[in-house]
Amino acid sequence: MKNATNWDFLVQRAGRGDTEAIAQVFEANRERLQNYVHQLLDSRVKIRVGASDVIQEVFLDVQLQIQGFLAHPRVPLSVWLRGIAAQRVIKTNRAHIFTACRSLIREHRQSERSSDLQTHQLVSDDSSPSQQIAKRESHIQVHQALDQLKPSDREIIVARQFDGRSNRDLAKSLGISETAAAMRYVRALGRFQRLVRGSLTTSGLGQ
Repeated sequence: MKNATNWDFLVQRAGRGDTEAIAQVFEANRERLQNYVHQLLDSRVKIRVGASDVIQEVFLDVQLQIQGFLAHPRVPLSVWLRGIAAQRVIKTNRAHIFTACRSLIREHRQSERSSDLQTHQLVSDDSSPSQQIAKRESHIQVHQALDQLKPSDREIIVARQFDGRSNRDLAKSLGISETAAAMRYVRALGRFQRLVRGSLTTSGLGQ
């Protein structure tokens, strides 16, 4: 158990920017934080990066932000540290998922048969212009539309449609509720379909 007086003095030193004190404060919480990071990391991300790797980035974040926090602390230090760790995990999950999404797009572009099937799934609805054109033509328009989407929209569409990930899995990866994840997907899909229709109209394929 920490000696209260010594611990308070150590935290005060950390608040003044003492790098050794910051390191000691972090080290005292490292094991709990690393376990927390491990729980939050997406299962697919864990294949590429471990909690021990992420915790090093958390330490860098703490070094940059701890003085500002300790100047006006609104929550206990342990709670703040968990918040910093959670933010880093969310960024890590998003970065690796986005990279995986880009790889999936390239793979599907190389597989015409598979891409045509996904194209039909993505753009088909009762009024979809893709029903009026050849699959090969709509395939080109779909990938052009994907390229025009914001990274966050492209990430969630590819993850749901191409990678078959569940809404619950995505919500956990993005650090948001399942309801928020579902709404984000619906909005992204709507923007995607509008881009496809606009591209088809501009090219004359949807007329």
